Amino acid sequence: MRIRYNLAFTLIELLISLAIISIIISMAVLSIRTASPEEDLKDFAQKMANKMEYAMERAELSMTSYGITFNDENYYFVVLDENNKWQVLSDSKYLKLQNLEKKYIITAEYPSGELNFKTKADDEEIDIFGKKDDKEEKPIEPRIYFFADGEFMPDFILHIVDNDNEIEATIEPDEYKLFKITTDDIL
Repeated sequence: MRIRYNLAFTLIELLISLAIISIIISMAVLSIRTASPEEDLKDFAQKMANKMEYAMERAELSMTSYGITFNDENYYFVVLDENNKWQVLSDSKYLKLQNLEKKYIITAEYPSGELNFKTKADDEEIDIFGKKDDKEEKPIEPRIYFFADGEFMPDFILHIVDNDNEIEATIEPDEYKLFKITTDDIL
């Protein structure tokens, strides 16, 4: 009696192989997909809004005031220390200094009226890394304040502009103190 070996594949084996190959191909196609400049800008704005919401929550939980400031090169979060001086937040990986991509510019609009804030543009050099210069150390002032009671000040609209692609994203608080993101073409 001879034992006969089947050298062909069964239909089930072929279907399972095709299913595995199609899953691998679909994962590869999804990972290769490139985002449009508008999606990149909206993603950047969403990450910034998430960090601001996190700073608000952290201010409430720690009963300490936080703030955010920004300039042409970066944005960063600050905390009010026990001496009532604003210090760059250095103990949080999530709220660390964020360098702006060269194509993004952040500006703030204050619907309730322009406020007098000190910015890097106003002060020649604000040293956020604690290095001592020959100049007198200038205080850091946040552009937006997050208080321990859950409030923030002032009312604001942040505009993040991508000049290369002529698009803009705005971050604006809603009535529930959550930040909504909108994108639009620059006219």
